[in-house]
Amino acid sequence: MDNAHDKDKEIPDDLHDRMKAFLDFDSLPRIRSKELEGISGELKQNDDFFNVQEIPLWEPDNNGTNCIAVIRRKGATTKAVQEKLASLFGCKNFHIGYAGMKDKHATCTQTFSINVQNGLTKFDHVLSIEEIVNTIESNTDEPTLEVVGRPAFNSKKIRRGQLKGNIFKILITNLNVSIEEGLKRAHKTLSDLKTKAIPNYYGIQRVGKRGQSSIEGFRLLWKVQKYVTQQTENARLRKNKNVASSGFDGKLCNVDKSQTPPDKVEEVQEAELNETIQGDSRKRSRDDFDHEGLNVSKKKFRKWCKSCGMGSIESFGQKLKLNAFQSGVFNRMLAERINSNLFMEDLVGDLVMSQYGGKPKIKDTAEYFTDKTKYGSLTFTCPMIGKRVSSTTGKPKEIEDACLKEIGLSRTCFNLLGLDGSNRPGRLLVDSMGIEITKDIKERGILFSFTLPKGSYATSVIREFM
Repeated sequence: MDNAHDKDKEIPDDLHDRMKAFLDFDSLPRIRSKELEGISGELKQNDDFFNVQEIPLWEPDNNGTNCIAVIRRKGATTKAVQEKLASLFGCKNFHIGYAGMKDKHATCTQTFSINVQNGLTKFDHVLSIEEIVNTIESNTDEPTLEVVGRPAFNSKKIRRGQLKGNIFKILITNLNVSIEEGLKRAHKTLSDLKTKAIPNYYGIQRVGKRGQSSIEGFRLLWKVQKYVTQQTENARLRKNKNVASSGFDGKLCNVDKSQTPPDKVEEVQEAELNETIQGDSRKRSRDDFDHEGLNVSKKKFRKWCKSCGMGSIESFGQKLKLNAFQSGVFNRMLAERINSNLFMEDLVGDLVMSQYGGKPKIKDTAEYFTDKTKYGSLTFTCPMIGKRVSSTTGKPKEIEDACLKEIGLSRTCFNLLGLDGSNRPGRLLVDSMGIEITKDIKERGILFSFTLPKGSYATSVIREFM
């Protein structure tokens, strides 16, 4: 029995086992044709075999005090590099900007911004480009950092999401077939995928090995769901008590039928009843949540979170676990589209967007956006359940609701925790990919080279070939 289950004995055994299967990354279906064989082999045997290079969204404007530096490192997370740079320059972490999180077990070339004027405690002057480079590369402690090219100044810092995409070069080694046979299989799979698309799964580094990080996030949300259920029941009991004390007998005595359309009478009566019972909503505190008819005090909810051992729900560690679970739920919703043979279709009720991002639009007719050459690489989306997520309708919503029902959670508990949501493209087109045998006899394997939009995971692409 794993640690997540040991920490919360109140999760039923059958639900816990079901969650492990629900969130297991290796169990997600592939889209390649079933008759095609994979190359097997090993991914990420060492950091040199997994290379990622960021594609910036814009070029520096050569003004301001934010130094834009392209930095290469191995075996370190983006967060670790941010902390290292803050330590080297004697500033706060938020003075160091970056566009996206990169994997630890890789060789990464990524752009950072360093505010060399505000908050520096180790320098009493605005640093020159040469001083900045020397400060970064003089560091001998792990992680070691290398500046690529010449940095430049910019008027604004780099913020999350400000990148076009990433270029990957990934070496698969230790194949269980000959190199030549592996190359042949890889090219057959690529030809097959070009007629389809690739599931835009969140990668294993996001959801955790065997979904472990996701299960930790579920444990937190399961506690919140119990809280929501109890508060909903309390609200129902209070409402019944208030209805009884008000003497309401179900008759439409307060509705002027002569001024109200017949099909709206019950709706107007229900609104008047709710106003009588709940009071004027404008009197509620701005610090209250109001989701699906459940009014909860933020202050009381946060106090409850600490009392049940959840700690601060806004801490970086807690958010990582919760985001991992959100990603696991997204993966399972996407898997259901594949299992239902609906992966290559955009259904009526889907939210449709480009794989490169943008604002999703509802597909309200069967003919909507059928001309892919005119509208670009359009795809249905699946939700990262949380705040500010646009809603689907019809069959797509049924698939989403069925996944949530399977794990016993409502959308309310995601909202109570203040989790940001989004609509993520479901299909991923890889227009061009290089596949070749490495020339170095010491590193024999198959090298894959390709470019992905921001937010997409190379491991989700490579697994189609494995």
